[in-house]
Amino acid sequence: MVVGDVRSVLIFGYFVVFTVWLPSWLLQVDAVASSRAWIRDGIALVVWGVALFAGLAGLRVAQQGGLI
Repeated sequence: MVVGDVRSVLIFGYFVVFTVWLPSWLLQVDAVASSRAWIRDGIALVVWGVALFAGLAGLRVAQQGGLI
């Protein structure tokens, strides 16, 4: 049961770090923060979308491999 708990924490941690924290942090970087609003929004959207897609694709591969 501990292995399943660790996997759950890792999956949750991935989604928190890469779909919540990373786009938020990136918007505070000076080069991005000084850009126009639509550029900032576009950068955040692309980073969030790539992280979400990678996470979901990783979950699918892990499910097919019997890891989760």
